This record gives sequence, C-alpha cells and structure tokens, in this order.
Amino acid sequence: MRRINLELGMDLEMAQIWGTLAHMNVLPFLPLGADPMNVLNEMGRKKSMALEPIRLSQLSQITGLPRETVRRKLERLSAMGKVERNPDGRWVYRGTGVSDAEVEFTRKTVLKFLGTAQTLLTVLDQVKVNPEPSENGATQAI
Repeated sequence: MRRINLELGMDLEMAQIWGTLAHMNVLPFLPLGADPMNVLNEMGRKKSMALEPIRLSQLSQITGLPRETVRRKLERLSAMGKVERNPDGRWVYRGTGVSDAEVEFTRKTVLKFLGTAQTLLTVLDQVKVNPEPSENGATQAI
C-alpha cells in the first residue's frame, strides 16, 4: 500500500477502483474459458480501442466502496489522466494513462512475488509431508 502511494501517487482505494474499472471495461470481451490473448495485446490491453464503459454505481457495487467515495476517486483519477467519463456518464480507463511508473511498479511487484514464490518452494522442498490425514483431516508435516 505504501509503495502504491509513494510510487504511483494513489491511495489504495484509487488503485482498487482504477484496476477494477480497467478489468470491467475489458471483461465483456472475454467469455468464460476464452484465451485472453485473442482479445488482449502483449501489454494486456484490448487490441481494438473500444471498451465497455461502466457506471459509477456498478463500480461501487463491485468494489464494495461507497458511491460517493468511488465518484470522488474517479474524479481524481480523471484529473490524473487515468480515466475518462463518457457523455452518458459511464467511465473507461485510459490506456494512455498507464505511464512508465505503473509499468515499472508492476514489473517490480511481479519480481517480488516470484521471489517469494521461489522461497516458498525452497521451504516446501525441505519439508516432508505425511500423506495420511491427521485426526482433524489435515495433512501433517513431519
């Protein structure tokens, strides 16, 4: 959370709303089980620029954040060039709003995640697991 604030100039709610909006703008074009790369480019953006705009009320419902909070954060994101409001009042994320800072933030985050995953795999390799469940049904490490 601190990194989001320091490196991207956003609070956690803004990042949540921005990410949710971006996903919801693309989701209708990704049917269940479809290969995302048929719709998205190598940067994870929709190949054609048409996106499905989302209503503020939908974002509020999906994120669980109060409607007024979502409205206020969308206005701040709009001022930052990250999102835009259509004439009909629905919102879309702006691909041009993804700066080098967000790309680098994502790269660092993925690298940290992969490092943690590797550490966990190393630890798991050192632990023997008894395949027999214990009295409560859980598998026991020995």
